[in-house]
Amino acid sequence: MDSLPPLGELLPSLAPVLAFAGAALVLLLLFDALVRGARRRWWGTSPAVAAVGDPAVTWRRRRVLNASEALVLAAAEAVAARLDPAWRVWPQVALGEVLETAGRTEADRLGWLRINAKRCDLLLVDGGGLPLAAIEYQGGGHFRGDWAERDATKCLALERAGVIVVEVAAPLARRPEALRRRLVDALAPLAADGSRAGAEAVRQGSSERSGRVRRGVRSARG
Repeated sequence: MDSLPPLGELLPSLAPVLAFAGAALVLLLLFDALVRGARRRWWGTSPAVAAVGDPAVTWRRRRVLNASEALVLAAAEAVAARLDPAWRVWPQVALGEVLETAGRTEADRLGWLRINAKRCDLLLVDGGGLPLAAIEYQGGGHFRGDWAERDATKCLALERAGVIVVEVAAPLARRPEALRRRLVDALAPLAADGSRAGAEAVRQGSSERSGRVRRGVRSARG
């Protein structure tokens, strides 16, 4: 094996690389200082910053999912991995981040505002991050207040965008095999038909359920 050249001979060839690395480091440090400085300027003037920084307010972390939802997530991840290794399951996703309207009219804006703050419990996405299915766990706290209207709004927007809705009743969270069958039955057609292409076929089966939800809204209001 040839011996390495002396360090003195390597330094001239390494000089441009070292200079570039040094300049990049300086730029990163400057950028970090600018960002931190911009944030600090808002601390004493912004009502929003003042509200979250109020000493009377104590912040703490909370779990993304409760115990039952976590069981459904684990089952959904296992099923997704078997059906298509590229699929991923994301929890507590805001619909405004994954749905959009095709136009820019006032009707588009109002429709988007109706779903922007709503979330789906679990979102199945393909390898490119495109939504395929929303998995909704219907636990004890689901059927409260205007639940029927909330469900109708969320499900209709998802289905019109080509995202199927899979509803999981609370007892299934503690019945692993029944939960797995429910998820496989709902999601396998997506994999068999080529991800997004299969959504339309499965969507036909979920439209009947969506109709029942909308009828529930009318009954609740009546």
